[in-house]
Amino acid sequence: MPGKDVLEKELAVAIATESTSSDDKLYDGIVFSITDGSNPESPIEKRLTTTTASEWFETYPEDVEAPSIKLLAHRISSDAVQSGFDIPFSKKIVDEAIWDSHVYTDWSRMQSGACAALTENPIRFVVQTPNDGFPFVSLAIARRGHICKGIYTYDHAAFDPIQMMPGERLYSGWRSDGMQIVGIPSAILRVHSAWLASEITRTLQRLRDVEQALASPYVQDFFTLQRTLHLCSDMVMNLERRSEFESLIIAAIEVVAAKSRWAEKGEWPALAPAKLRSSSDEQSWPCCPDG
Repeated sequence: MPGKDVLEKELAVAIATESTSSDDKLYDGIVFSITDGSNPESPIEKRLTTTTASEWFETYPEDVEAPSIKLLAHRISSDAVQSGFDIPFSKKIVDEAIWDSHVYTDWSRMQSGACAALTENPIRFVVQTPNDGFPFVSLAIARRGHICKGIYTYDHAAFDPIQMMPGERLYSGWRSDGMQIVGIPSAILRVHSAWLASEITRTLQRLRDVEQALASPYVQDFFTLQRTLHLCSDMVMNLERRSEFESLIIAAIEVVAAKSRWAEKGEWPALAPAKLRSSSDEQSWPCCPDG
């Protein structure tokens, strides 16, 4: 595997080669195919710039036998999110992704996060985490015929769509009514749930450490213990907000599922793992939010 210096050099060369102006951005154009069948296709990924992304996004993926989702993704730095999230896509691309750009731009300004499923034709889905210094994602996706098109922004490697989509089901039968639209929100929910479980465990351990220190007959640094309790209190409030955000995603997916012909099959199966977080979820989170 190439070293870090080699990878950084290759990235610098790619940026210099592909960019046409100082304002040009790099995007990942990804096509996810149906996952059933005897030989499902792997996701097709293409590096794009501001000048090539629009044309790629508008066209139908003719080179894929059974496309399900066409996604234009962009990774930003956590620092850029902290200063206020600006949609890194042109209005033309946003309109193509969500039909009406105002549907997404209005919600993207909400610091507290947003999640909504619009079930009128066409089906549309918006997901955005709270902008609170923790992992951030923003998704706008809509049905376009037999495929769904979406734009996606994230700041943590764990939410890379190529990394988080394996294991998500995109059945061929779903393309008839657009049910594959919940594939990416379900993947976001699964990864976010693993992060949340990890942070809850870490916070509880810090509280146990404080309890043990207070129980000791030789407590010397009350200031440090008091500060730790204050930080844990803030973290609990943040995690509660994030837990409520997960509940919004679950509710929105259930709304979409209830409107489809698959509703008669019972509770949406992809929600079951999210509603009952297992201890194994903690192990699947690769690192801290700054990773």
